[in-house]
Amino acid sequence: MLSIIILLLLAWAFYVGYSRGLALQTFYSVGMIVAVVFAITNYETLAAKISMWIPFANATPQSKLQFYNQNIIFQLDKTFYSGVAFLLIVMAVYLIFRFVGIFLGFLSNMQPFGNIGSLASALLAVMVTYFILETIFTVLAMVPINAIQNRLYGSGLIRFMVLDSPFYAKFLMKILFENVIHLSPIK
Repeated sequence: MLSIIILLLLAWAFYVGYSRGLALQTFYSVGMIVAVVFAITNYETLAAKISMWIPFANATPQSKLQFYNQNIIFQLDKTFYSGVAFLLIVMAVYLIFRFVGIFLGFLSNMQPFGNIGSLASALLAVMVTYFILETIFTVLAMVPINAIQNRLYGSGLIRFMVLDSPFYAKFLMKILFENVIHLSPIK
């Protein structure tokens, strides 16, 4: 069921990106890149602050990690808060770009490359949506609650997104695990 919802969201992103036009979608995609760069430089500072505000389900001896190596289970709180901080910063900066994009609506009328530009725009929109979804699922996969672990791991698409996506999965593993707890999370 989750895989179907993800595919529908990606199809919707394709449609919206196709109709949005290359100029405006490029602006949004650059906004996502800026958001990620800003998040990389600031997420550790925010992670230290939000640990007092956002609860984390502590691991128990019965907790089983489906996505990550079991030996990091008692360090997941650090990676979880880093992941939440990273996601919050990315979303906040990206929303600023989306807000500015409202005033740049005239860019959607600019179709410099015709249908090829619209197709490129659609692919950019899918990539942005995919990255956001993958980041959300990567953070959720850190929660050591068996019901959440089993539900996420039961979706082959989510497993692929979190563990095997070209570039994105390794990128997120590096900044959220290796940079924070200095261990590789993969089984």
